[in-house]
Amino acid sequence: MKLNLPLLQLLMILGIIFMAGCTIRNTSVAGEQNTLLDTDWVLLSFAENEVPATPKTNTSFIHFDSENDKVKGFAGCNRFFGTYTLKGERLSLHSLGSTRMACPDIEVENYLMKVFETVTSYKIAGELLTLYSKNTAVAIFRAGEAQRPDHEVVPEGQQ
Repeated sequence: MKLNLPLLQLLMILGIIFMAGCTIRNTSVAGEQNTLLDTDWVLLSFAENEVPATPKTNTSFIHFDSENDKVKGFAGCNRFFGTYTLKGERLSLHSLGSTRMACPDIEVENYLMKVFETVTSYKIAGELLTLYSKNTAVAIFRAGEAQRPDHEVVPEGQQ
């Protein structure tokens, strides 16, 4: 059986279209976060200033729990907790409290807690979360597993 050239070309084009329709396409970049919720966000900087590393503190992080609108985290010395309200990119933190351990180098922690009180919105770009106070960036976080403080016990599966 001999196929004519136009029919063969048509079959090839249809085959290519069929195979392209079956291709799975990844629409997100590897490591890209689509949501603020249920992710540990590790503090990188305040606005343009890198967070100073202090040898006697752990890395600060924040975590927004989708099940109960609770926020929790670690500010460098003390754990903190509270609630949040989320509407689109509008974000506010409420009823923040923390443990009260005496720690050296508490300045960064105190500043972070004051920043949280001013947050009005957020944006996510790739693995970065930027918190804003009005239209001014106040803190930048990176998605990732937080370094939990030594004194915090987290049940397996809840990290």
